[in-house]
Amino acid sequence: MTVKIGIIGCGAITRRAYLPGFAAPGTKEAMKANPYFLHGGTENGEVIALADIEINNTKSLADEFKVKYIYQDWKELIANKEIDAVCINTPNTLHAEMTIAAARAGKHVMVEKPMAATMEEADAMIEATEKNGVFLMVNQTQRFWPIHEVAAAIIQSGLIGRIFSVRGKMGHAGPEYWSPGSDWFGQKKISGHGALFDIGIHKLDFIRYMTGLKITEVAAFTETLGKNIDVEDNAAVIFKFENNTLGILEASWTCNPSENTTFVYGEQGNLRIGMDPEKPIYVEFATAKPALSRDIPTGKITNGIYVPKVPERSKLGGPWKHFVDSIIKGEKPTPSGEEGRDSLEVILAAFESATQGKTITLRKY
Repeated sequence: MTVKIGIIGCGAITRRAYLPGFAAPGTKEAMKANPYFLHGGTENGEVIALADIEINNTKSLADEFKVKYIYQDWKELIANKEIDAVCINTPNTLHAEMTIAAARAGKHVMVEKPMAATMEEADAMIEATEKNGVFLMVNQTQRFWPIHEVAAAIIQSGLIGRIFSVRGKMGHAGPEYWSPGSDWFGQKKISGHGALFDIGIHKLDFIRYMTGLKITEVAAFTETLGKNIDVEDNAAVIFKFENNTLGILEASWTCNPSENTTFVYGEQGNLRIGMDPEKPIYVEFATAKPALSRDIPTGKITNGIYVPKVPERSKLGGPWKHFVDSIIKGEKPTPSGEEGRDSLEVILAAFESATQGKTITLRKY
């Protein structure tokens, strides 16, 4: 079976991630992925249609990646009966309408993060896909980074014991450097929010995935400090997990050079990601001779420091392969719509906290 895919939105993420991600393994097209998204391509998947209002760019991408159909109207793409699944790579406030329309047309959906601009939209998207018997996957790409899969395995093995606190930061110089010309990121009516919505949700979702814990309380500050835009370019969030573990999240569009770091502080030691180029992920134990779990990833321990081996590829083959494999196997993909909803809820609670100047308690699970 070959899953035939249509992509709505032909910006940088489509060019650097989706088209290479769905290309056949070993092809020059698969190797065109940005290093962050280089998972090797996908078997049994084929992009057959692209849609974007900028038709000239769409034609150029179609020629480069050998895509059969191009549309200026996304509704025509969804109406194409050859298409099995639709990827939605458009501004945030368009995600819900497009997802619901695709689901009603019987298409599986992979939607970029954040999945929606409001909780009501997220719920409607989940309801539409469930009602029409199709899958909904939210593309939180950092779950598929091999280094993050290793981190999750370490934390969930119990190697560092009880977790006391978590701290994560994701920052770069802004979307104009990643995707020149995409000024919609800084326009609230189109994007919904700024840096916290765009990249903060990546780090937040990874923290939730790594710890396996639910977040119950959120307090936040957001500011526009360095850019002439009407959304935040910096945010700081404090949160509490269900077991009272504490967390801090920072997101920034004024961080140059860029930073992507995560720290987990535990009873038996601390895990660090992104601090040291020589050991991009490592655990520093509280004692020189730690008690080791038998389930931890392969690695070396020297002088109380454990450096795990990081595979070259995701255990799931990356988000694009995982999406196709899930459709073929008839198994719900991850992150599912419900998982995307949970991460969105925390981020929206942070904006509510920043606006109201108070701590927000999330719904009880």
